[in-house]
Amino acid sequence: MSAKTYQARVLLLRCDICQKRVGRNGYLKVDRAALSVQSVNGWDIVDVTGERIYWKILHEACDKDRRRTDFMMRADQFSTTGDLLEATAWLLRNQPELMVGSNWHGLIQRVLYDTREFADLLKQTAHLRGVENRDERNRLRYAEKINGAAVITAVLDRDKK
Repeated sequence: MSAKTYQARVLLLRCDICQKRVGRNGYLKVDRAALSVQSVNGWDIVDVTGERIYWKILHEACDKDRRRTDFMMRADQFSTTGDLLEATAWLLRNQPELMVGSNWHGLIQRVLYDTREFADLLKQTAHLRGVENRDERNRLRYAEKINGAAVITAVLDRDKK
């Protein structure tokens, strides 16, 4: 361990459909019915050689494919890296078939990448402090959104203060 104190990193979850930040009005979901399960001597075994099922991050309004078999977790449960670790431990303990049969590891990687991308973008605009630089700061922050990444949908509130 390093001598640095641990600081939880605030995570950015991006909707798979609209690419905007997901907060209280969204969730992570996976279709349990898509799991390939075989019964062996009375035990249900997940077939790991079958196709993986993929987790989705969605706003409620963007989810046009909602099913009764969906397993969902509210997005506001994933505010920090510590929350992500706790959710992983909970899934391992309580829903191990979802860990084995899905791409949970890919979801973690994607969330961390989106968070890192957003943090880098904020660093690029950090030198533009003050009211006189507001337009330039917003132009730089929204330029990436115009070019398709659509990551920048938060944090501008602190600049208005």
